[in-house]
Amino acid sequence: MPLILIKVTTPFLLSRTRRPLIFLAQSYIPRLILCIFIALFVYFSPRLHVYPAAFYALLIFLLALSDALIYLQGAARGGFLAYISDTRIGSTYYTLLAALNNLGGLVSSSAVLYSANWLPKEYAYYIEVAVCILLGCVWLCISWRLIYRLQAIPVERWHISLRKGQLNKSHRNHHQIMTVDARKAESLTITADLPLSTWL
Repeated sequence: MPLILIKVTTPFLLSRTRRPLIFLAQSYIPRLILCIFIALFVYFSPRLHVYPAAFYALLIFLLALSDALIYLQGAARGGFLAYISDTRIGSTYYTLLAALNNLGGLVSSSAVLYSANWLPKEYAYYIEVAVCILLGCVWLCISWRLIYRLQAIPVERWHISLRKGQLNKSHRNHHQIMTVDARKAESLTITADLPLSTWL
C-alpha cells in the first residue's frame, strides 16, 4: 500500500522539466546502483528474515526507491514522446513511438527470462543481475551523447513536413475534386427541376 503513494506523486516531479530525455538518461545511474543493493538484499534475505521489522522495513524502502525511479523514467519517456509528437495527426505518432518503446522493453525482459533456463538455478538471478548491470553501463556510455543530441533537436524537425510542391499539388487536386462535386450537385439540381415528361 505505501507504494501507491510513490506511483501517484513521482510523476508530478517532472511536470515542469523541459529536458525529459536527459533526465531519463541521468536516472539510469541510480537505478543501476539500486539493482546492486536489491541483489544484496535478496542474497542476505534468509539471514534478515529472522528480524521481521528490519526485513520488511528494508524491503519496502528498496521497493519504494525502485518504483520511484521506474515511474520517473516512465513519466520522462512519455513526456518526451508527447513533446515530439505531431499534433496534426493526433495520437497516431505517439502511439507508434510508444509501441516501439514497449516492444523494446518486452523483448529485453523476455530474453532475460529465457536465458535464465540456461544458467544454474542457484546463481541465475545473480548472474543475470551482473550481466544486465554491465550491459546497462555499456549502453549508457555509448548512447549518452546521442541522448543529449536527440534532446537538442528542435521539435519542428520531429514533425512531418511536406514540400512546397507537394502542398501545391495536393491543394490543386483538392480544388479539382471540389469543382467536380460542385458540378455534380449543380447537374442534380437542374435535373430535379425538369418536368416529368422529359424523364419519359
